[in-house]
This record gives sequence, structure tokens and C-alpha cells, in this order.
Amino acid sequence: KEYKNAFIFLKQWNTLHKQVPKVFYSYLLLDIHEGIKAYIWQILRERKVKDNITVSKFGESISKKPSETTIIKQSRTYKDIAKRLEPLGQDNPVMEKFLLELTEHLLYMYVPLDFNNEVESIVETLMFIGQELYLGEKEPMHNGKVKKYIKQVMEAERLYAELFLH
Repeated sequence: KEYKNAFIFLKQWNTLHKQVPKVFYSYLLLDIHEGIKAYIWQILRERKVKDNITVSKFGESISKKPSETTIIKQSRTYKDIAKRLEPLGQDNPVMEKFLLELTEHLLYMYVPLDFNNEVESIVETLMFIGQELYLGEKEPMHNGKVKKYIKQVMEAERLYAELFLH
């Protein structure tokens, strides 16, 4: 697929460590693979771009300065989710690792959007996914938000797999 070739090209270009052309900014507004937009944002963050850049992702738009964003595992959202999953890791470290990987993939695909105010719902969703998919247990959904986030997590996982695993 074309997005795979574009991703490979971007990765190769990134190894040159050149200044980011402004045309890259416009790609963040196009209807292209969300993972490619995430990678472009990563490049901009690594190059400490201080411009306020608008990104359109999953039907939402946001303007941020890449230089003011952090890598996923250092983000407040990731740390909050990881902290809430810690007790699970004492009983089932494999499931904790699985859920943290899902978290990382979700946050990667949605970067620079954040879920700072939605951590509880995401943790609840991850626990639901872990119980149903990983352990095979059926647990009733607690609220409508869980259903919404299940779709987001699964879509992010599909997009991540398309880009990185095929």
C-alpha cells in the first residue's frame, strides 16, 4: 500500500537529520494514515519545532507546539494509566504488559491529541479488553464511554499493526 511506502520514505528521510520542510506541516491536515501523521509529529518533536502546528486526527483538530510535547512513555496520560495498572502487574504481569502496549499504540496513533481527562475511562476500557480478549472472561460494560473507547483502542491497534507489523 502507498502509506507503507510513504512511511518507509519518511523513516529513511529522518535518518538524514535535515531541517523539516514546512510542507510536512500541511500533511498533518490531510486525510492520510494516522500513523504517518504520528511519525511526522514525532520528527517535529525530535527536531524541537517551536511553531504552533495544527493537526487533524480522527475528525478532531488541535494546534500545539511539537517542542512542548513529550514522548509517549513520558506523557502524563501514559504514566497515569501505567500507575493504575500497577496492581494488575502484581497478579498478572503479562496482562499488564499487554495493556500497556495497547496504551502505547493508542497514544501513538492519537498523538498529539491527549486523553488527560479520560484516564479512568481508558483504564476501565483496557481492563474490559484484558478480561474479555486476554482472559476470555465476559464482564458487563460499565458505561457507554467504555464502548466508545473500545472502538478507539481497536482502531488504533489496527492502524498500528498496518504500519509496523505487516
